Amino acid sequence: MLTILANFACECTLAQIKATEESTRILELANIIFTVFFCLELLVNMFATMVKEFASDWWNWFDVLIVILSLADLFLTEPTSVRVVRMARIFRGKSFSSRSVPG
Repeated sequence: MLTILANFACECTLAQIKATEESTRILELANIIFTVFFCLELLVNMFATMVKEFASDWWNWFDVLIVILSLADLFLTEPTSVRVVRMARIFRGKSFSSRSVPG
C-alpha cells in the first residue's frame, strides 16, 4: 500500500512541478522502479494463486491492465495519454485493502 501511495506522490509531483532536467530524470527513474515492482508483484500473484482463482478476481484483471499500460508508457518515446491512465495505480490501493481485510 505504501508503494502505491509513493508512486501516486511521484506522479503528482511530476505533473505539478516546474521540471528541471534533474528532477524529471529522478522522477522518471522512480517510475521505472515502480513499474518493475508492480510487474514483479503481478507475476508473484499469478504464480502464487491458482489460475482459476487469479482469473476470477476482477482486481487481478485491473492489475494486469495497469501493468500493461505502465509498460507501454515506458516503451513509447513520445508523451501520451497512457501517463494519465497510469495514475489509475492509486485504485490498486482499494484492491489491496479489499484483499487484506477479512470479511
